[in-house]
Amino acid sequence: MARKNDLLAIGITAVFMPLLILTHELAHYSTALSLGAHPKLCYDQMLLSSADMQILGQKLAWVILAGPIIELTLASLSMGWLLWRNRMPSDLIRPVDWIFTAFGMASLRWLKVIVDGSMSDEAKLSEILGFHHLALPIFMLIYPLLSVFAMTRFHARHGTLKSLGWAGCASVFAGLAWIYWIGPALLPYPQHDSH
Repeated sequence: MARKNDLLAIGITAVFMPLLILTHELAHYSTALSLGAHPKLCYDQMLLSSADMQILGQKLAWVILAGPIIELTLASLSMGWLLWRNRMPSDLIRPVDWIFTAFGMASLRWLKVIVDGSMSDEAKLSEILGFHHLALPIFMLIYPLLSVFAMTRFHARHGTLKSLGWAGCASVFAGLAWIYWIGPALLPYPQHDSH
């Protein structure tokens, strides 16, 4: 049973981590599109032309906010699901539990946001709102901390902490594979003419 949990943890988080990165970018993309811009979707960001920036004006904050809102929603669902399932008498881990664990792991991105500083969506929003660029990133640290609490509590109760560790490794490798190989192959940056 432990081996099955390890394989489920690795497989599900390896599939879901790139999907979660893409979902974040699709949120930016669809919001910009709905506001009249003509964005370009790439594997790790959504690009806007200077004409698009003019079209969006002050609505740009909504475009920036869309990605983190998706992550907040998924992290909240993850915490809620894992804490609710933790109260159930069954010790059986279901594949859906690993899906919600992957959602929780995606919130760990906010730990990286502190390191990136002004490069993150949250830092850009902080500046738009007139705060120091690290104000929102620091505030957002509550989510990875709560996610780690929910994941650890759930998986400790079910005896799957080792599988959780494997899931963490798989999510890191899958995220890196998306950023460095798979994503650039599927959704590359636009080529510029050198004429």
